[in-house]
Amino acid sequence: VQRNLRMEQSVMEFSAGLEFNFVEYNLHKLGPAFTPYLYTGLTYFRYDYNYFDAGRLIDLNQRDGSLAIPMTVGAKLRLNQYLIIGGEIGARYTFTDNLDASNPEGTQFEEFRLGNVFSDDWYVFSGITLTFTFGRKPCQDCFE
Repeated sequence: VQRNLRMEQSVMEFSAGLEFNFVEYNLHKLGPAFTPYLYTGLTYFRYDYNYFDAGRLIDLNQRDGSLAIPMTVGAKLRLNQYLIIGGEIGARYTFTDNLDASNPEGTQFEEFRLGNVFSDDWYVFSGITLTFTFGRKPCQDCFE
């Protein structure tokens, strides 16, 4: 805002990690079930690689990728045997400083760097999910 710059960024991510449920959450018991949860792991994401020149966003028409550490808090509620509704908010600490086009890498871009070049970028999202589960309840006697 202070520099009078504006941009939009599209991010596509792939994440693998662990979810910690605070309450036992069994998909195969009857009745509703609710639990808050935390999620973390490792994320790979792709984003548009851009930079600013004289206040204008320069789109290089190329994508770049980087790693991030996801930190998510959410809650989910099993409505019935097949439906689960959830909501979450998550932050990603990235290992790049050019998500906002402020710090392009490479010696040819040094004159286009803005702001603090010693801190990496973050992005945050929130969402609501509706999950449909299918399949049969596992048979405990089948594996004995």
